[in-house]
Amino acid sequence: FCLPVDVNSPDNAATGHCQAGFNESVYSWENEFCDTKFTIMPVIVMILYMGFFSMGFAPLPWVLNAEFYPLWARGTGCALSTAANWIANLVVALTFLTLTEAVTKYGTFFIYLGITIVGFIFIFIFVPETKGLPIEQVELLFMTEAEQVKIIGEANKRLTIASQEAERKETAESSTATNQAKSHGVDNASFVPTDDETKLSENP
Repeated sequence: FCLPVDVNSPDNAATGHCQAGFNESVYSWENEFCDTKFTIMPVIVMILYMGFFSMGFAPLPWVLNAEFYPLWARGTGCALSTAANWIANLVVALTFLTLTEAVTKYGTFFIYLGITIVGFIFIFIFVPETKGLPIEQVELLFMTEAEQVKIIGEANKRLTIASQEAERKETAESSTATNQAKSHGVDNASFVPTDDETKLSENP
């Protein structure tokens, strides 16, 4: 691009692409001006960055927030996660220019690269897969082994008590039905015909 220093300034460069005499008000992109064939690489890298970021770290916090927290802590957890996310965005926005002056633009983006690598390693090691798991199992993933044993033991105890209560209820209902049948003179045992009754049925 050849841009004037000032709109009202008549000055032009003495040499180079923007040398004197180039005083048109229309500016155009010169693909062949730079003496390297990698001019387009920053644009390609930026497109790749935006694409992978949109599929990775950008939606990740919002998706995991809906799965990680138990119901009693979901509101507070999502609020804290959202606050942390936007505070980090604010820090990046406030420190970008300062970092570029202190460690150059290259150094600034290498710092961002290092933070991204640390985040990737942390997620790969410490964040479990929650796909297809109910919320009860997701809670167990974040508990210690002792807590898991305690929770599973309590669940088994409740299941045993519920099973025993169901058996007692079934036994009581069966006993009640038997007593009602006996009170009407009906025996629940199978009816076995005698020999005389069998003969009568064969020779009416």
